[in-house]
Formats: sequence, structure tokens, C-alpha cells
Amino acid sequence: MMINNNYFIFNIIINNYVKNKIIIICLLLYDYKYK
Repeated sequence: MMINNNYFIFNIIINNYVKNKIIIICLLLYDYKYK
């Protein structure tokens, strides 16, 4: 159970990190395009 729980938490962290990276890249591109 602990292993599954840790894996689940790790998965959430990775997913959030990836989403944040994508959002940041999109914002930077948008900023670059419309300056």
C-alpha cells in the first residue's frame, strides 16, 4: 500500500511539473510573439 501511495504521489508531482512547464513555455511563446 505504501509503495502504491508513494507512486501515486510521485505521479501527481510529475504531472503537475510537466503541465506547469507546458504553460510556462506557452506563455513565453505568446509573450515573444505579441511584444
